[in-house]
Amino acid sequence: MAKLDDYSLSQLPQESQDLLDDVRRNWNFGKYQTPVVTSEPGWVGRMGETVIYAAANTWAMFVCTSDKTARWVAFSNYYP
Repeated sequence: MAKLDDYSLSQLPQESQDLLDDVRRNWNFGKYQTPVVTSEPGWVGRMGETVIYAAANTWAMFVCTSDKTARWVAFSNYYP
């Protein structure tokens, strides 16, 4: 894959520069992180927040489904 060309934002309106800053911040500059926890999440997460639960031979990926309650959906290989 080739390197992207350099570009300047100095000629763009401020609103466009702000949008680009927001996109960079939301995408974390292309570095995606998923925390690994050793206990089930019990906190009120943000909609779409994802954590991986790992203990012994059990793992699960929890995805938060609400901004107002600690509702998480588990996807796993085994979860009692």
